[in-house]
Order: sequence, then C-alpha cells, then structure tokens
Amino acid sequence: MPSIEKDKNITVQSLLKKFPNEILYLGDISSNKIFSPSWNRAGLELASNSPLSCFTFIRSIIFWGTDECFFLNLLGSNAKRTKAIERVFKLCPPLIILCDGFNYASLVTEIAAKYKTTVVSSKFNSHQLYFSLSGWINEQLANYQTIHGTAVYMNGVGILIQGDSGIGKSEIALQLLKRGAVFVADDAVDITNINSQLLAKPNQIAKTFMEVRGIGIINVARMFGVLKIRKQCIIDIVINLSKVEKLSQKYFERVGQKQTFITLSNVNIPFYNIPVTIGRDISDMIEAVVGDFKLKQEGYNSANEFIQHVKQIQSKK
Repeated sequence: MPSIEKDKNITVQSLLKKFPNEILYLGDISSNKIFSPSWNRAGLELASNSPLSCFTFIRSIIFWGTDECFFLNLLGSNAKRTKAIERVFKLCPPLIILCDGFNYASLVTEIAAKYKTTVVSSKFNSHQLYFSLSGWINEQLANYQTIHGTAVYMNGVGILIQGDSGIGKSEIALQLLKRGAVFVADDAVDITNINSQLLAKPNQIAKTFMEVRGIGIINVARMFGVLKIRKQCIIDIVINLSKVEKLSQKYFERVGQKQTFITLSNVNIPFYNIPVTIGRDISDMIEAVVGDFKLKQEGYNSANEFIQHVKQIQSKK
C-alpha cells in the first residue's frame, strides 16, 4: 500500500463522534484515516475480480445497505459471500458502515476481526447517512486559503468585509454585533469552495479573537457570549470598504441595476464597494446592503423599479 500520510485526512475516531452508531468491531480508530470525501459502495470489488476494478486500496468510507445485501443474497452461500466481502477488506478501507437494511452484520464482523478494520452499524439508511455526514467530511478535507478580512453573519446572510488595513473593519464588526450580527472571524479568514459555495471560518491562530485599534486584542466569545459566535458560515456577499475624502473623487455605483461579482476560490460572490468618509455610519450601510441582497434573492430589484418609474413619468410628458 503506497504512503499517503502527507495527504489531508481525518481519523475514523473523529468521524465516529459525529453520528450515532454501534461498534461491531473496533480497529485502530486513531491511526485509521480517511483521505477522500467520496463514499464508496465498493460494487466492482464486491461483485468479482473483474479487471475493471483497478483499486489497490480504498481511501474513503465504505457503506453497505439494501443494494449490497440483495447482491449477497444472490450468491447463495456463506462461502461465496465471505469471498466477496474479503475482496473489499483486502483493499484496506479505513471504515465500513453497515446501514439500515443490511442483514449480514455478523458475517462482516467476523471477517473484520481478521483484517483489523473497524466496522459499525447505523440505524440510518444509506441516503440519510450520506446527507448527515458528507458535508462535514468535505469541510474537514477541503483545502483552505487564508485571506485578509472580517466575516460576520447577519439576518441569515454571511458577510465578508474587506478593505485596506486600518480602515476600521473590526470596529464596524463590533457595531454590527450590537445590531444582532454574529461573529465568525477577524483579520485572518480561512475560505474554501464547498459545493460551489464559499465557506469561511476563523484561522486557527485568530479563532474568536479580534484586534480593535486603541484597545488591543479582545476575545469576542468572552465579551459577548458564545451565542455571538459561529464556527463557520457560507459567505453570501463581499463588501469592500474604500477610504475617500469626497465621494465625487472616486466612482461608486449610483443606481445598482446590475449586480457586480467577485470571484474567490472559484465562487462568484455578489460584491459591494462602500465608500468610507468622515461621519458616515458604515454599519448602517452594511445593514442596507444585506436588505438589498435579500430583496434581490427574492427577485426584486429597487433600481429596476426606479428606472421603470422614471420612464413612466417621462412618457407622460
């Protein structure tokens, strides 16, 4: 078996904590590791020694349910079933989950002891189990990149605030927390593409800490409570703060008929460029952005209605 230790992985032990299960045979769950987010039904390996089955080892979880049980029924004898099941165990899967509807648990457990592979049973069927665990596994195995910014979650919308250092992103986040927002990350935000959505979480160094100029480092969880913290969120909009002395000195969107987008980790995210000037309440602006975004999600565009309104007035003249 080739060495794959350098690849990103999660232990079987950490996965077993995520869903109710009954351990039928316990292997070395701390050293057995999952390297792939995909789920393996091991169909070709179970069915025959076909040359089409090119696996030399399996890096992902195997789960068996009613389909595999039906196939084993067709084999007719335990000797044939044992031979078929052993073909899969020889590929060194990190974990086998027997779902609701699989009736050969005792036979699989007996073989598992020979190969030292962990086997558990679940009351979920295979589809329920997939939707229950696949998202978490994808998040753990995803490749993250760290970007500069502040992430908050407000009124059901994930917001990434960016801008030059010192423009006041952290201070604005504090204001938003007082308006009902929830803190996700400050300064160093880890992002990744999960199913064409941008997932954001705090960098391991930053965690729940925030740097506020004039005060220093504060712990948001201790200061505002754990209910004001999210471990992660999907980013729905990106807001860039631009410092200008006068709004007329730089172009900013005036009508907003067409939505601008920015691409992060191959995900297109609605983008808003907000000018920062003396006396302007940026937290109010961000709250307005969230409202505008939610209206557009529902199919309403204020700019379109305004333009139609202007056209109707002009047509009457």
